[in-house]
Amino acid sequence: MILHPSIYVLLLFFLYAGLLKEGILFILCLFLHECGHLILLRFYSSCSYKIHLSLFGAELETSTFHLSKEKEMIVNLAGVTVNFFIVLFLYLFLKQTKTIQMLIRYNLLLIGFNLLPIYPLDGFRIINTLLIGIPFRKRIQITQNISNLFLFFFFLYTIYVQSLAFFIIFFVLVYKNMKHKQCYHQLYLHHLFLKFQKRNTCIKT
Repeated sequence: MILHPSIYVLLLFFLYAGLLKEGILFILCLFLHECGHLILLRFYSSCSYKIHLSLFGAELETSTFHLSKEKEMIVNLAGVTVNFFIVLFLYLFLKQTKTIQMLIRYNLLLIGFNLLPIYPLDGFRIINTLLIGIPFRKRIQITQNISNLFLFFFFLYTIYVQSLAFFIIFFVLVYKNMKHKQCYHQLYLHHLFLKFQKRNTCIKT
């Protein structure tokens, strides 16, 4: 796991605000979410993975091109599934203290946010997996249009709630989507390379 320097800045901010416990609990929820993806990747023998934990959330860097459509979908859903079972356990089996209620809210927030079909969130990857079978360039175009549409809705919601945190998240998502768009050509070449590699493997077999 790679800790971005912004994590330490976030913890210092929570410490200054007297909310260190809240900050640690939220980062813990993020980490458990990514562990859900990681456990399934290890189970399906994915080749490589890295967890990047930053001020704006956690992101799993891996290659799942070699996974089947069904396995890739399970991996994409693993994070929010972990959050869901945490909520279920906390609600059904533990006394509803302020800390427990806070953990429930954090996990519900992560479920709702990560299911948005905006790059690089899980919802985007789920849509991308569902569209496997469509020509690669067409799939990229469809998923990016969906991402842009929901980014616009997220922007409207941000204006409605007038939250500084949501504004920061919005601009980070816009930045990540712009970088993702710049990588289209590299993604397509990588797709062709893996497709060629898979075909050669089948021929040798």
